[in-house]
Amino acid sequence: MAGRWPSSLLHDAGLVRVTVEWELGSARLDFIPHELYPAPNHRAICYRWVMGTRALRRAGLVVAASACMLGAGWLTGALAAGSLPPLTGPPLSGPTHLHLIVGNTPPVVFDVDTGTTTTVPGVVPGPYTKTGQPLVTNIVPATGGAIVTVSNVRTYADYFISAAGTAQPVAPAANAIPARNSDAIWTLTSSHGSCTLQLVPGSRPAVRAPCGTLELDSPAGLVITTASYALVVDPSTGLVLRRIRATGQLERISASSGFLLQVSGQSSQFVHGKLVLINLATGTQRHLRWPSILPWVQRVAVEPHGPLVAVGFVSPAYPGPQQANDIWLLNPTTGVFTHLPGFPAQESVKFSDMAWTSDDRLVVVAESIASIAQNTTRAVLGVWQPGQTTLPLRSIPTLANSGGYSEFVPIVR
Repeated sequence: MAGRWPSSLLHDAGLVRVTVEWELGSARLDFIPHELYPAPNHRAICYRWVMGTRALRRAGLVVAASACMLGAGWLTGALAAGSLPPLTGPPLSGPTHLHLIVGNTPPVVFDVDTGTTTTVPGVVPGPYTKTGQPLVTNIVPATGGAIVTVSNVRTYADYFISAAGTAQPVAPAANAIPARNSDAIWTLTSSHGSCTLQLVPGSRPAVRAPCGTLELDSPAGLVITTASYALVVDPSTGLVLRRIRATGQLERISASSGFLLQVSGQSSQFVHGKLVLINLATGTQRHLRWPSILPWVQRVAVEPHGPLVAVGFVSPAYPGPQQANDIWLLNPTTGVFTHLPGFPAQESVKFSDMAWTSDDRLVVVAESIASIAQNTTRAVLGVWQPGQTTLPLRSIPTLANSGGYSEFVPIVR
């Protein structure tokens, strides 16, 4: 494992910012801003982050760290003159026919129309986590439900969770992605320094392929990312068709049209990063304007059958101690962003999420601080369809555990 520290430290209004870049084999190691919080003596601000490759984060293998700096005056001047209001909108009326499979500790199924929450039984391992419950490290959509990866720090296990709240063990697939226009998945398995690519289930034999992180099954080929490149690979042979120089945070954009979104540059509470749209078929890169007043990209959600990509820009302190989220909708064909109604808004970004349904509705759950003095929170759920000018909302119960609605898969029933 090789690492590189910068030759100098950057001081931004009392904040000592250290940029660390590591390479773990051929995999990129991300340095992810996580949250700002006051030190116990309230005379300093602490900054917590997590580090790990995307594949390792899927498996729950990350490193957490934190640092504190004296003086919090810089927070009040960070991008904004004042706090944002919580997310508001017209009432969400009528049935939604939605259940949310929430990757919580333990996983739960939330019935949006009845407001009831069901804990999913039979999800192990345990009990070595602090709560005595399995920690969900990843959740991805699957036909009729979701696949969750759970861990007790020592061991990992994968389960298929149905919308009815039942759990069934499945074979682990830490480095896997859905196959395009199929219910099968592509897996990339490493053994003794080389990797094999295989469609599961499928009749075609496994082929040798470059090692890295599986990202996308696009019309141009399978995309495997390494520390410095996005590789477009022929799935039938494993041969590299195109090598695209790409560094920074890469997000899957569209399996149907074949794009990646690259977020690069040194984002901070004061300066946003850079957005580049990568066309996998041609290798061309298109620079996009940064649409938001907030400096980081936290989550990206792709419309299943349409052109839109929901991009969530966040700030862990806007200006603090409250956090903020700002959702924009990107059309990768035109490169144009449009604003989701109701945003930007105050939001506890670690307890909130967004995801598209199979019938192309964007579901947003925003949890926020109702009262700092009384230590109370509020949570709302919004459902938006392309073309709507408002985001209808419904109050939902907050979840009494550490994860909130930080990761969920919406199921239409």
